[in-house]
Amino acid sequence: MNINKIVFAGNITRDPELKSLPTGTKVVNFSIASNSKYKNKNGEMVEQTEFGNIVMFDKKAEAVAKYLKKGDPIYVEGKLQTRSWEKDGVKMYRTEINPKNRPLKKLIPFNTPKKKLIYRISHFSMKNYGENIRKF
Repeated sequence: MNINKIVFAGNITRDPELKSLPTGTKVVNFSIASNSKYKNKNGEMVEQTEFGNIVMFDKKAEAVAKYLKKGDPIYVEGKLQTRSWEKDGVKMYRTEINPKNRPLKKLIPFNTPKKKLIYRISHFSMKNYGENIRKF
């Protein structure tokens, strides 16, 4: 059995870019940055940032471009896919996260009485994706 699944949570690094393919299909591309901290062998705290490239199509692409922006925290489940193309005779590759049929979840920050930042996960369905994302 093979499994191709990735879970990625972080902040959007740039405003999502909505484009149209020659076939008329809408596509949006954006990146997410996720930070983690660990102690190295010298006992010093080190912060590491990983980036994930996200690609979405059709209605989800339009909703993301309209309602999400740089800095928004989100949670994505999807599959990894690598596409390739040729540029100036050199083969180029890009690995992306495609949340094709999985719901995108926006992390909604809110403050607790103890001034801690907590995130609530909001689920967006394919059916009314735009209406759900507007509520926040």
